[in-house]
Amino acid sequence: MAAGRIPLVLLACGSFNPITNQHMRLFELARDHMHSTGNYQVVKGIVSPVSDGYGKQGLVSAEHRNAMAKLALQTSDWITIDEWESDQPDWTETVVTMRHHHGCILKQYQQSTGPSPQLKLLCGADFLEGFRVPGMWRPEDLEELAGAYGLVCVSRGGLQPERAAHESDALWRHRRNVFLVREWVHNEASATEVRRALRRGLSAKYLLPDDVIDYIGRHALYTDASESKNQGTPLRPLAKQYQPGGTGGSLACATTALSFTCTFTRTTGSKNNTAKMPIDLNGYWKMISNDNFEEYLKALEVNVAIRKIATLLKPDKDITQDGDHITIKTLSTFKNYNMDFTVGQEFEEDLSGVDDRKCMTTVSWDGDRLVCVQKGEIEGRGWTHWVTGDELHLCALLYRPSLPSASTMPADFNGKWILETNEKFEEYLKALNIDFATRKIAMSLSQTKVVTQRGDSFEFQTLSTFRNYEHSFTIGVEFDEFTKGLDNRHVKSLVNWEGDKLVCTQKGEKANRGWKHWIQGDKLYLELTCEDVVSVQVFKRKE
Repeated sequence: MAAGRIPLVLLACGSFNPITNQHMRLFELARDHMHSTGNYQVVKGIVSPVSDGYGKQGLVSAEHRNAMAKLALQTSDWITIDEWESDQPDWTETVVTMRHHHGCILKQYQQSTGPSPQLKLLCGADFLEGFRVPGMWRPEDLEELAGAYGLVCVSRGGLQPERAAHESDALWRHRRNVFLVREWVHNEASATEVRRALRRGLSAKYLLPDDVIDYIGRHALYTDASESKNQGTPLRPLAKQYQPGGTGGSLACATTALSFTCTFTRTTGSKNNTAKMPIDLNGYWKMISNDNFEEYLKALEVNVAIRKIATLLKPDKDITQDGDHITIKTLSTFKNYNMDFTVGQEFEEDLSGVDDRKCMTTVSWDGDRLVCVQKGEIEGRGWTHWVTGDELHLCALLYRPSLPSASTMPADFNGKWILETNEKFEEYLKALNIDFATRKIAMSLSQTKVVTQRGDSFEFQTLSTFRNYEHSFTIGVEFDEFTKGLDNRHVKSLVNWEGDKLVCTQKGEKANRGWKHWIQGDKLYLELTCEDVVSVQVFKRKE
């Protein structure tokens, strides 16, 4: 090692799902840059895959991600994988991982008489963008990361780290400890795009090491099924921030931060007065991606039918910006929504076409981002718009009360259940005045129930080749139910726990109407009651 130079270890934390050639290229670029300063000698690089507890959609198990990283790094004589972070049962804050590795490095060098070794976080420009997402980083963690350790950040495609570094007060304060590296040979490949190619049966050669491609093929990784893993699950950093005792917020009760993100590409622009504005939002924007939207709508209590329609759509945005006066039109074949406002001025917003609530809304500039706060029935509601290159990004955020997991409830009904036996069902249908022909069809059908349980909130889908019926409810909360597909009546329904049974009363035209659900072993029981008729159905869990 050159005399007087500081030994430096570069640590990269992330999903590595899967590790790509570009991940490894970051290490080479960072090492060249740090050597060029004349102050550092890079002695080691560490790849630290995140724990399975991170909760990111499509995240395959740490066992596979670690194995792929080991294969990819076989040809490197200075980069290695460390499994400490991925072995943790829960997601670990980046600064906690940094502390662990810094302690290991100090022990290794405790007999050395040269300069004390340093540890810096190696990241891409997209990592810095995460500092701007509300709730993702605690201020004290960011301060420790930048001040005690430092970052080496490499530009990525159209994302340049300079602006994010400039807009963060913590990074500005410790700017001498933040090293920005320009990648002149652009490589737009991302792990997300690689997974998409693999799901579609396309080649990933030259994007991944050959040994990694072989491993993925042998283990049948990155399929449609694997990409749906953790779908709708809030990222653990957001959820953890707002738990009791967390320092990420001051909500009086436990909450979950829920967000959805979508990206649009500009197809046309305009020539309105935006010369003195932080960014130009003018133009017609076509949606190209949309993550976690259905879970967001669910948190807003939008009904199942509307959610299913909304998630099939790809709305466009038509934005007109004249100075601080902005009109955003969200256009689709189902519903359109117009928002007209002046930056900095509060106004009453009617969210018809979304969840039909009203709120007091204020939109402000935060650097080059348009940030909206919507005060109303839903706490912590709002969104952020920003532009990178020809892409418009939208991140909508709200906080909702955390639900206990199904495992803490009297019974866990989650799963798919197949009808096995059906006693006195025709008598039950007769009591509901259902006609003869429909009764005979109903009796010949094989039913499947799909149950989704989140604490005290439930969604039941009853599926058959003839008719489907869906309903959602929360324990202890009365709701209006239309029994469409059954007897087409309107009833007032209320579901409560009785021990480990779900018991529903349905008040309406028919007397003594309701049902009970309970589980014994791998069987789901349903007792249907109308007047003096009781029908019992038994379903078996489908593995």
